[in-house]
Amino acid sequence: MNSLNEFVEFIEKLLKIKIKDKNLIKVALTHTSKEILKPPINFERLEFLGDSIINFIISEKVFKKYKNVNEGVLAKYKAILISKQVLTLFAKKLKINEYLILGKGEEKNKGREKENILCDAFESFIGAIYLDSGIRCVKKILNFLVKDIQIERYYDSKTLLQELTQSRFDTLPKYSVLGIKGLEHEKTFIVGVFVNDKIVGIGEGKSKKEAEKEAAKAAIKFLNNNEGI
Repeated sequence: MNSLNEFVEFIEKLLKIKIKDKNLIKVALTHTSKEILKPPINFERLEFLGDSIINFIISEKVFKKYKNVNEGVLAKYKAILISKQVLTLFAKKLKINEYLILGKGEEKNKGREKENILCDAFESFIGAIYLDSGIRCVKKILNFLVKDIQIERYYDSKTLLQELTQSRFDTLPKYSVLGIKGLEHEKTFIVGVFVNDKIVGIGEGKSKKEAEKEAAKAAIKFLNNNEGI
């Protein structure tokens, strides 16, 4: 197991923050399978706190960033950013999986790779940072982690685009094959997606369905970065 000091040094350097109470971080990294004292000290209480803080900050973030969509679309964006899949990705980016304090049984059962454990550990880490350094520091960390997340990759892109265009333009997107390239047995379809007769995304794929999904992803990215079309 890597040392707590190593983890703290890594986090301070990566996130450009200063951690004052290392014991808080130790508790945040301690899984329920590892009983240090009786009653056991583990990350459950910090996880409870961190979960609420993450929900609040991510809700505020999507509310401010996506100004032209309704509550339903905002809820989906938030759901993606607080999903187990994404929070586990955050945990690994911070190397929480490498520094978790696990019991012997959980260690043997590959607990460092379990999504549930990593998601909970990330939430507890955020709870610890909040207690140690306050809400501004937590926002700094989440901004750092969220900036590289492309929401359109974590949801059915065609459904999400449909809800987005209905919300903003009161219309549905339309897909059209713009071209086909390649030999007969290895065709690549090129599909464009249109909103109000204006093209907002182009995608390629080995089938029309795959190309439409890629076009929808491109359209979501375009529409989220542009107020009009």
